Amino acid sequence: MSLQIESKQNGVSVVTAGQLAKDITILSVVTAQSVVLIQVKANGVSQTNGSPGLFTAQITSSTNIYIERAVTGGWSCEIYWQVIEFSSDVSVQRGLDNLTTTANSTIISSVDLGESYSLTYARGQTLDTLMEESLVNDMLTTATTLLIYLDFPNVTNWAEWQVISISGATVQSFAGDSIGETYKDVIITSVTENESFLKVNLTKYSASGLNSNMMRGARLFDNVTVRLSGYTAGDINYKGYVIEHPDLSVQRGWETATAAITAIAISSVLTTDTFLSSGGHVQSWQTTNSTNNDYQEFSFVYRFDSQTQISVIKDEAVYTSTVSWEVIGATGTTPVTGGIPDYYFRMRTIHQ
Repeated sequence: MSLQIESKQNGVSVVTAGQLAKDITILSVVTAQSVVLIQVKANGVSQTNGSPGLFTAQITSSTNIYIERAVTGGWSCEIYWQVIEFSSDVSVQRGLDNLTTTANSTIISSVDLGESYSLTYARGQTLDTLMEESLVNDMLTTATTLLIYLDFPNVTNWAEWQVISISGATVQSFAGDSIGETYKDVIITSVTENESFLKVNLTKYSASGLNSNMMRGARLFDNVTVRLSGYTAGDINYKGYVIEHPDLSVQRGWETATAAITAIAISSVLTTDTFLSSGGHVQSWQTTNSTNNDYQEFSFVYRFDSQTQISVIKDEAVYTSTVSWEVIGATGTTPVTGGIPDYYFRMRTIHQ
């Protein structure tokens, strides 16, 4: 059976300054074959802590998703969400974990590591000026074990996780440190670039420093290289996956975003497919300001404008970002008219 997308739902929900959570009603999906994805944009408030912008997201029933943060910080956020329902080629496990140590182990039902990857969103429990106390990365370490890493667990965090298995996929995992570098090239086994996408999470390697020092984006630089790029030479720990499947159709590129809204032309998308990928949290930032600790200036989301155009939306256009993007379709999906709902778009910010 070919990889297919049964449905895609998406929307924008505002979590107001005094709200911690929001329940969102969706059309019914098969939860064991569905994934929720989010991106978060701060709404016009300068903040030197990012905790109020860290949200978890989960499918809680066939007709509901739930997004939540631990603290409000007195500012509102826009949550751009997507729910993608796949055919039976895809199976999804999910759960909620309390993160109390550096490496938090979760037992899952057995999966094929060569066809599976993980996706985790975390929320910090306090107003945190240094983001390393709230950001996590994750990795499937055995067929039955998901490890969620919190590099500096000075606060108690909660994480919503999803483990996605795709029949017929080839999944490579990679992990390591980048110390004092503006970019890091990770060598992978050769992939077909237009049939592959990335999922990368970052945490800070050292226990202090500005948020801008750890801002990195990821892109598939060529068929054997994943490049993690930034503006300043920070110390980071990275964990990620390259997911390849013959039924994927992937467009990608990188653009300079200087305005509040930057339009990017893409090849026309016409089929009702949407394929999953996510950085896992809001690590995908970069600005030209090398001494910046303001969450708002790193905050962005993305949207489809038409069948041939996507846009990057930044909360504040003071600094320049370089954005790496992927538009991912599943060619096995039965074509129908409708255009925009057919593809999933993901974006990361990088410095070339």
